[in-house]
Amino acid sequence: MIPTPPRDGWPVAALLALLVFWAPLPWASVTPAGTLVLRSGAAGLLVLAVLTSGSAARGLRHVGVAAAALAAVGLLGLLQASPWPPGLVAAASPEHLELFKRAREVSGAEDGAAWTPLSLAPAASRSAALSWVMAGAVLAAAAVAGRHRRHRRWLALAVAAAAGVQLIWGAAVTSGAAADLGLPVHRPDYRLRGTFANPNHLAVFLEMALAVLFAWGWWGATRRYPPVGVERRLLLAGPPWVLWCAVVVALAVSGSRAGLAAAVLGTAVQALLLARWRRRAGPALLGAGGG
Repeated sequence: MIPTPPRDGWPVAALLALLVFWAPLPWASVTPAGTLVLRSGAAGLLVLAVLTSGSAARGLRHVGVAAAALAAVGLLGLLQASPWPPGLVAAASPEHLELFKRAREVSGAEDGAAWTPLSLAPAASRSAALSWVMAGAVLAAAAVAGRHRRHRRWLALAVAAAAGVQLIWGAAVTSGAAADLGLPVHRPDYRLRGTFANPNHLAVFLEMALAVLFAWGWWGATRRYPPVGVERRLLLAGPPWVLWCAVVVALAVSGSRAGLAAAVLGTAVQALLLARWRRRAGPALLGAGGG
């Protein structure tokens, strides 16, 4: 007997949250093993999302065009990396065919009329194409996972937890504690990198965490139903705001000027949107002060 697929999409949400939390850890998944896990995980999530029946599957309709566009870009990259007849390549790009023939002559290849890829770097084009397809798969999975509020909270918690791990690791590397413990350290210097090879890449990730933490903190500070006391409100709003401040400090230590500028602008935009929604100036003033 074939088991009935889950109806509320929680397996997709749980696996996506794990993938979101894990992705920045192994040097931002730029290693071959990390990239393989990301791509295979995205493919598995897409299959699970398609098999998910019930109301969760309807979330795919809302991102169908965007996911298809990402997949189309990936397909274009795969077509460019595939070999084509010399006549077709000559019609599309004569200079490219000439470069390909010269490269084969230099390498000592005998057949100068072999089928030719439209890309000068087919391996890089295939890799980029798979990344675009992976993005489309993750977008579709996120649409299924985001159908329920509790699942969106899982994903937000995964982003916040991953940012916290980056702060702890970055502080350990900068202070020298990681080297003292015998852990591998990648180019330690005055700029905070986390597990990323480039501090600017860490800044991009922290900007995403800032947006999530701002929304989480605002929800905890303004929640009205069910009524909560001061102590519970502090427990709801305190952790995200403390982590938000820590992420801002980490952004500053990363030395990414563009990252800081984006954080200020993003916080201001979030606050303005909240102010417009609540029709109050308080959120806008809070966002301006935070920026």
